Amino acid sequence: MRLQAFATQAAGFKGLSYFLYDVDDLPTDKWICGLMNRGGIPNSMYTAAQSMNPELLNLGKSLRCLDSTDIRYVRGQWLTGFWNSVPGGLTNWSSGAGGIAEITAVAVASGQLGVRKDGFIGFFNDDTGKKYFMLTNRYCGQSLTPAQSALNFTVTFNSSVNQISRLNRTTGQQEPINLSNHVLNLNLPGGTGDLFCMTVGGFDLSAPTGSVTVNGNVLNLSASDDKGVTAMRFSSDRLTWTAWEPYATTKSWTVPAGGTVYVQFKYAVGSIS
Repeated sequence: MRLQAFATQAAGFKGLSYFLYDVDDLPTDKWICGLMNRGGIPNSMYTAAQSMNPELLNLGKSLRCLDSTDIRYVRGQWLTGFWNSVPGGLTNWSSGAGGIAEITAVAVASGQLGVRKDGFIGFFNDDTGKKYFMLTNRYCGQSLTPAQSALNFTVTFNSSVNQISRLNRTTGQQEPINLSNHVLNLNLPGGTGDLFCMTVGGFDLSAPTGSVTVNGNVLNLSASDDKGVTAMRFSSDRLTWTAWEPYATTKSWTVPAGGTVYVQFKYAVGSIS
């Protein structure tokens, strides 16, 4: 379950949905494996999703505002000198993938031989051009816990990179990572990924603020964010919106009698109020 969720996020998917089957209405000889057993009793899959969802929620606050540029496979070795195969539809990592030339190598750390002991690395940009990557541990197994299927990875950067930022999937806070000899050493539980920004302090985690007041046919607008406000758009029903336009403190707008106006502000990294 963790692999399905974190790998799709690394590939640029913007959301995750769970489907609950109404198993109480099925014949007794039919069974569909879902999050709930008969009688609405949560099972072990429910518990696994429950423990994973807060991590995905923390990462999603930033991932939803990023544009995916590439995803690559990171091969390990099933035997010394014998590399695991790359699944169909995926491409092995190579220098310059995702437009991040600063990364010179991505590897499963040595001494961890085994089939499927591999990884995924997804690449992203935000609206200001900052670069991100998400590294996910592909290894998992039916009888393995995330801790039992943990793998160590190394990401090597060129000499221009000495520090990056990680979005802590447990706390939701960003933390600077000081690199040793331009190398990131990362331990990931099975099926789990971490999100990084190449710019220190680059994640936009602050709560946006904004307001609108009506003065005749003029809207008075105010919005602030520590990363800067870039654009705004308007609606009378929150269904149909005007095109994005540069942020300003006033806007000509006729509000019908008894009507309402809605405004959204876009911030420098792409998040929307």
